[in-house]
Amino acid sequence: SGGGNENKKSKFKLNALVHSVAHAPTSAMKGSFLDTTLDDYVSTHDVSSYSLLRVARYALPYLSAQYHHTTERSTASSSITALTYLGSTKVVPNYNIMGSAKSSLENIAHTLAYELGSSPHSVRVNCVSAGPISKMA
Repeated sequence: SGGGNENKKSKFKLNALVHSVAHAPTSAMKGSFLDTTLDDYVSTHDVSSYSLLRVARYALPYLSAQYHHTTERSTASSSITALTYLGSTKVVPNYNIMGSAKSSLENIAHTLAYELGSSPHSVRVNCVSAGPISKMA
């Protein structure tokens, strides 16, 4: 259930939603990936990937074109952007469980883009991965 907001018209419009949440227990980020416990796996994926699905579900009434009362002639749509990392597709030393969580996040974003991208919702869904940056130590 979407918190009871599925069929309510909203006078508020959310233009963008940014998912920038990630967390893994310290124990899951140290040592061998093979030592990842089920609890650490579930916790990491719940916070770092499933949360995108959860937030999108609750935000949909404010993002979706079908729920807006508008007189605008614009075809602009709302968007959901999730932050990801290279470790979702490449092995990054010591990234451990976060690699699979970010891969899961990207798959959720692809599926949401498919389901929400066309009418009646017209919500764009993308992932963004920052490139390497130079910083002073």
